[in-house]
Amino acid sequence: MMFKHIPIAVFCGALLLSTASCEHNPVPSKAQAEEFHCMLKNIYHEARGDTVDGMRAVALVTLNRVAEKDKTVCEIVYEHKQFSWTFMKNIRNKALTDNVNAVHAVAADAVAGRLNDITNGATYYHAKSVKPYWVKAVTKVGAIGAHIFYRKKL
Repeated sequence: MMFKHIPIAVFCGALLLSTASCEHNPVPSKAQAEEFHCMLKNIYHEARGDTVDGMRAVALVTLNRVAEKDKTVCEIVYEHKQFSWTFMKNIRNKALTDNVNAVHAVAADAVAGRLNDITNGATYYHAKSVKPYWVKAVTKVGAIGAHIFYRKKL
């Protein structure tokens, strides 16, 4: 399930990335706010030091999995051992401090459906610095930023 529009009001509070006034934007639903927060945390922990396109690509893999599995962003992010940070307690609850503005902007664009799929339908990725066992079972579709992207073999 992908949200077509998520109001800028998601940013009202800690960070407001637009000059638009919060009072003129409808308050997002609880579900929209949760989806944004899950996407934000996933991009942050997976790609905060990457290029903006690298962050977008990580977000797009999440969205491609959402579409493929008909699940929510949060269900995909917290699916058992899909994203390493989710099962590392010392990281999972860490405050978001590095590159937060870029991560917020990419997460907002992702959940609002404003990203073009630059991953060619990728549903898997890994950092360029590792060579996971599962790469033989998928098709490489490209490299963006610090990651290599894959999709299921056709």
